[in-house]
Amino acid sequence: MVSNSRDPPVFSTDPSSLTPDTSLPSFGSPRVGTRAVTRVNFTDRRLSDVTLDDDKYYIPTTATHPLFDSLTIGLDLHTPAVISVSRTTISPRHEGLTEACPHIRRITLHVRKLLKETDSNATAKIAYILVCPDDGS
Repeated sequence: MVSNSRDPPVFSTDPSSLTPDTSLPSFGSPRVGTRAVTRVNFTDRRLSDVTLDDDKYYIPTTATHPLFDSLTIGLDLHTPAVISVSRTTISPRHEGLTEACPHIRRITLHVRKLLKETDSNATAKIAYILVCPDDGS
């Protein structure tokens, strides 16, 4: 998936390419065990329910969110923290980025602030996972 670097970005993929983009951050090794489901009001500016605990699976308190269904935070001492945002849909249209971009930015800033409390050089990156039908549209 490639971004056009606009604000908000528009993402696209080359369906003929079967090679994954190796410039994306690694999702790390698979977790052993489960994560605790944590409901979060992502419109709340404080985001106090979002922590650096890597055993949480965050989902919005609203039934539908314009961009994502869930997110996790993966921490590794040797790489940036990865905020994995996922969206699963059967819709042929994938819209909502304009409305959701501020939420994602606020989450990223919140996580970076928490990271800076423990390591002044720590960073966070976003990995966006879109699961949708490949119907050629």
